[in-house]
Amino acid sequence: MQIRNDLRSIDVLSGVPQGSVLVPLLFIAYTADIKNIITSSFAMFADDIKLYNSCDNFSPLLSDLRSIYKWSQIWLLPINLDKCVTLDLDKGNSRHVYNSIGSYGLATTECHMGLGVHVYFSLLWSDHVLQVTKKANKMLFLLSKIFVKPSPLDFSQVYKT
Repeated sequence: MQIRNDLRSIDVLSGVPQGSVLVPLLFIAYTADIKNIITSSFAMFADDIKLYNSCDNFSPLLSDLRSIYKWSQIWLLPINLDKCVTLDLDKGNSRHVYNSIGSYGLATTECHMGLGVHVYFSLLWSDHVLQVTKKANKMLFLLSKIFVKPSPLDFSQVYKT
């Protein structure tokens, strides 16, 4: 490690090097065994994991949360608990009460975005479409300010971009 002119060696206890082309492969190798401790259905993409359960018995799901937390402590791979949320996909009005991870209470949300898709507790697409439309309209507004009176060729090039 070097800070200004001070150069020192330090032991690295965990993690993967940042900025390397090997990072995705190393991260997969580093976290490959996590699937062995989870009994619920799950989806994993990069450093994001989503557990899901389709019944009223939340014990397996809560047990898996505790197992993942314990695994993260053993492997010195801290979980960003501020990003951990629960999303209850229920068309009714009932809301389930979740425990915590360690001593940290889990936040409940009505919408969660993963890979660019807004998933709402109601499972309706209208809210997602509204969010995407707002974003597109903002971009169109900015483009209209740049191109006050676009020619058909300008419009074609912007559209194809």
